[in-house]
Amino acid sequence: MESDKQPITVPCPDCEHEIRLGANLKKHDKVTCPNCWAYLEVISLDPLELAWEDAELDADWQVDLNEENDLS
Repeated sequence: MESDKQPITVPCPDCEHEIRLGANLKKHDKVTCPNCWAYLEVISLDPLELAWEDAELDADWQVDLNEENDLS
């Protein structure tokens, strides 16, 4: 029995290329843009949204750097 779910397309947050994804997508699934090779992660399903896979890690590093550079 075939699923009636259709593939989903979403723009790459880096290059805007339309990425075609399978219908059984889950939050935190990893995706690679076939155009720019950006490593992405599904961060929301409704609406479907992708972000750079290490965006959360980058935010953590930024907080750490700000704390270390705070000389007040």
